[in-house]
Amino acid sequence: MRVSGFRLLRVHGLSGRGGERLMQETPAALAAFERYWQMGPTRSLAKLAEQDFAQGLTEATLLSHERQLKDWSTSLGWQARLAERIEQDAADFRAEMKERTAAFRKRIIGAIEVDASRYLKKLHDSGTELLADDAADLERMTKLYMQLAEQPLSERHEISGPGGGPVEVGFTVVMFGEDDHGGGNSGTQGD
Repeated sequence: MRVSGFRLLRVHGLSGRGGERLMQETPAALAAFERYWQMGPTRSLAKLAEQDFAQGLTEATLLSHERQLKDWSTSLGWQARLAERIEQDAADFRAEMKERTAAFRKRIIGAIEVDASRYLKKLHDSGTELLADDAADLERMTKLYMQLAEQPLSERHEISGPGGGPVEVGFTVVMFGEDDHGGGNSGTQGD
C-alpha cells in the first residue's frame, strides 16, 4: 500500500507484544532493502553501506548512512522479510520443478509408448521371430512406463503374524531307527 510516496508495511513482532504494526517505508528505504536482497546470502548491513559508499557517499556520511540502514533493518523487519522472500523463492522453485517434472514425465511416457508400439509391430510383422534380445528392453520400458504413470505392476502382498508382528514358524523333526528307512512311525518327534 502506498500513501504519498511512502509504502505502508505490516511489520510483525515489532509492537512489543508479538503483534504487528504499520510502518512507513520511504522509497529510499525500499531501494536499500532491494539492494540488500540482491547481495545474496553473504549480505550484511556493513557491506551494503560500503557498497553505497563506493557509489558516491562521502566518508563523513558513511557512518550516518550505516546507522540509517540499521534503523531501517530493525524498524521495517528486513530479516523477517528476507526469510519470507527466501521461503517464497523456494516454494516457487519447487512448484516450477513439479510442473517441469510432470511435463518431462509425459514426454518420456509418450516416447516409451511409441517405442513399445514399434517393437510390438515388429514382433507382429516378423511372424515367428521373437527378437529375444529386445524383449528385455521391452520389459524394462514397460516397468519404467508403469513407474512414470504411477501404476503398480502388481499388488504388493505382505505376510505377517498376529498384530502385524513376525510370522511364527514351527517345524517337526522325525527321527527314524536304523532298520526303519522312512517307511514307518517308529521315530521320535521333537521341536
